[in-house]
Amino acid sequence: WQEASACMLDCNYRQHKSISISGCNDLKIFSLNIRSLNKNISRLRDDIDQYTKFDILCFNETSCNPDNAAGGIADFELDGFYTPILQNPSRASGRGGGLAIYINNNTCSADDIKVVDGLSSNSTPSAGEFLFVEVKVRKNINKTAIIGAMYRSPSASPNTFLESMKSNLQFLERHKNKHIIIAGDANIDLIQHDSDIHAQTISEDTLSHGFTEVISKPTRITDHSATLIDHIFTNSLTLTTSTGILINDLSDHLGTFINLNINSTRVTNNYRVSSNHTPTPHRKFSSDNIEHFKRLIGEEDWHEVDMESEAQTKFNKFESIYTRHYNTAFPETINTKKRKNQRKNPKPWILPWLEDACDRKHRLYKDFVKKPTPANGLKYKKMKKFVEKHIKLAKNKYYTAYFKEHHANSKKQWQMLNSLLNRGKKSMHTTKLISANGKVISTPKEITSSFNDYFCGIASSLKAKITVNTSYDHYHYLGPPTDISIQLHPGRNGHSALIPLL
Repeated sequence: WQEASACMLDCNYRQHKSISISGCNDLKIFSLNIRSLNKNISRLRDDIDQYTKFDILCFNETSCNPDNAAGGIADFELDGFYTPILQNPSRASGRGGGLAIYINNNTCSADDIKVVDGLSSNSTPSAGEFLFVEVKVRKNINKTAIIGAMYRSPSASPNTFLESMKSNLQFLERHKNKHIIIAGDANIDLIQHDSDIHAQTISEDTLSHGFTEVISKPTRITDHSATLIDHIFTNSLTLTTSTGILINDLSDHLGTFINLNINSTRVTNNYRVSSNHTPTPHRKFSSDNIEHFKRLIGEEDWHEVDMESEAQTKFNKFESIYTRHYNTAFPETINTKKRKNQRKNPKPWILPWLEDACDRKHRLYKDFVKKPTPANGLKYKKMKKFVEKHIKLAKNKYYTAYFKEHHANSKKQWQMLNSLLNRGKKSMHTTKLISANGKVISTPKEITSSFNDYFCGIASSLKAKITVNTSYDHYHYLGPPTDISIQLHPGRNGHSALIPLL
């Protein structure tokens, strides 16, 4: 929550000359509604030095079809970038719409670029246009990122577009461990969030899937209006080092950008359902522990080592004794220092940022109680509504992820269901067995040992029951001779004749 607020506050208007070249640990992305790529390609080439500062360029409303261009896709190439990935406009007329993504030559190799077919679409104008590319960034690092460009025409249905957006967000759940950025013009004004249901929906859908909007100021400004309709959503908020709006007169829209430090060791996704991170154990080498270790070593007589005759066995015994004393004197411990606002027994779906939001809600309510003015009451009610909504979303996301993870494990499913329904564990009846000697055994150790002895002794028990008698020869085991037999008689030319006898 604090990082999201800081990121929003840091989003300011900037000029191209103030932007630095993308560093070896950075992933810098620029997005713009270019209002015809064919019309502005020459200006892009003229100012190419401004754009090579970025790793990836995302353009929407390109209004271009390379099949209709004289030189084909080569007419849209830029120096310093690979051949662009273009998507035709969804309209049959080819006017309005269309997406393009350019990837810097220094960002990766050509083989590291792949279009994500399951997300890219332009078949239905009302559903919006989406183009997603997976890139393996190979600067000083080796990270995978998914970059998405999007566009919705003002005349297209917002509801249909939001349904497509939500479907893509659900698809991206399988890639949540990668860095994902979605940028483009949705023609949904987030400044009207309080009164526009579509602005509320896109905010809720992106947040519920772990994405955060990082642009907070108007991106299309006229003499009578200012709207925030060009967005950048990312699932790597904690790695975001800078965002902003670039003053650019290529079109009536301003450009937006985001920079990620993807070589950072910080947590990538601030909105994860749960964290698999475990604290690293450490040892405390204090003077008292060192003296304790010296005392243990001094009191050891090493008798077990002297009893061994082989050198390797002696060393193994020595190492075992030494390690035992070392672990005794310097035990591993885990730092259990709590975060600010961390609860004593936090629920798995209460994330750190949500804990901070809850704390802020409590403080606002305290302010309202001390000074019950309408302004303080309004602040508290807004924060309360926000917290309740996101707690509900966090719960839904956590439990949905849990049941998806354990969809093939009925035991885990029932454990969670029983926990949610507050069903206590039923008392288990004690298992009792009567051993061969008539003794009743009931402890797990005795029962296990009894079964082990029985099955391990089956062969010897059967063998003991077999009586060995050596007084018979082999004829004793043969049955009576058959009445039908054969006899050989001399035949012609020295051959024997086979004559059956009855």
